[in-house]
Amino acid sequence: VQQMWHVQFGLLLYAVLMSSIFYRRAGSWGPFLLSLSALACLVLCIARFSRAFSWERLPFCDVCSDEAVAKAEERMEGYRAQGQTRPSYHQPELYGKPWVVGGLVDSEGEGHCTA
Repeated sequence: VQQMWHVQFGLLLYAVLMSSIFYRRAGSWGPFLLSLSALACLVLCIARFSRAFSWERLPFCDVCSDEAVAKAEERMEGYRAQGQTRPSYHQPELYGKPWVVGGLVDSEGEGHCTA
């Protein structure tokens, strides 16, 4: 989706630059007015793209079926039924040896002061 926005922005930049070139160099107003109509059409298309499509948030009913919702509810009830005996995550780094701060560490894990 982000790439589509980039393409549209690049196209908008190109249309603005070409319109300004037609304004400065064309011998008549025809090419400039034609490029302005293309620019107006492009702005309308960009506005439609941002409003008409829901890329980031899809409706839940389109994403998940009824049987998937029922299965998820069943699993959640089983998890809640375990009470305090349910498994919990503990970060292993917090339960190891304390860190040595302020020096080099040798192969046994002992710290040495360098000062």
